[in-house]
Amino acid sequence: MNSSNTTDQQFEIEIKSLLGSKENADALQTKLKERFPDIKVTEESKQLNHYFVGENFTALAKALEPHLPEAKHAQLISTLEKGKKISVRTRQLNDKVIFVMKASIDDTTSSNGISRLEFETEVENLTLDQLDQL
Repeated sequence: MNSSNTTDQQFEIEIKSLLGSKENADALQTKLKERFPDIKVTEESKQLNHYFVGENFTALAKALEPHLPEAKHAQLISTLEKGKKISVRTRQLNDKVIFVMKASIDDTTSSNGISRLEFETEVENLTLDQLDQL
């Protein structure tokens, strides 16, 4: 067995956590830099998420249809047909407006189940507020 640790592989880890404040985020970043001196930030972004509760997802899919490419709408319908417990959110990520739907395909929840479908698409012709009204 070769114990040499030479490799050209690169790995990326995205950390999502509710840290509560800028100070907590700065403290985490400082600790990461102490532990991993070569760590670097590759992207910074701001996002706003809106979460929705409801049951008439077929009506939502119909309202979204004029705003999605045909293939994306078909994927949305497939997610609705195959999914059980469904959750919906809208997101503004920098300048992009995004629609997200997650659905469990077993008896777990859509938010933390291992067996789930995820549908996500950018909605170019609507603002976040307009998308929320659908």
